[in-house]
Amino acid sequence: MCAGPGSALCSIASVELRQGEIAASDRLTTIASLCRAEREPNNATAMWTKLAETFAVANDETKAREALQHALEISNRTDSLEYHQRVCRTQIRLGYLEDAYATLKSMTNVRERSLPFSELALAAAKPRPTTARPGEQ
Repeated sequence: MCAGPGSALCSIASVELRQGEIAASDRLTTIASLCRAEREPNNATAMWTKLAETFAVANDETKAREALQHALEISNRTDSLEYHQRVCRTQIRLGYLEDAYATLKSMTNVRERSLPFSELALAAAKPRPTTARPGEQ
């Protein structure tokens, strides 16, 4: 899960979570400020998506979605929305299928749509755990 640009950031965040610190979420928020300082779109979107994955591991869905939104905003500033595929694939891995579909629809390059579209279809087809209705076993 932690490879490529932003992997050092992800490693730092993972260590924080493993150590079980009470303020791990606050430290991840501090790491988010480092993401804001990154000016290279490729590195910034990689860092934000890795941070989103780390927030998801920490069970902070709100901050994970916010991190993905930051990555999308950076990608929107590029000419061809070239980092939307990375964000969409991360959304799918984290189970945010509706968000991934919205991202997929905004992608204009058909070639870049094919991989996330197939991953989204696969994720949507997987059986999801259901809760039993009252009176059913």
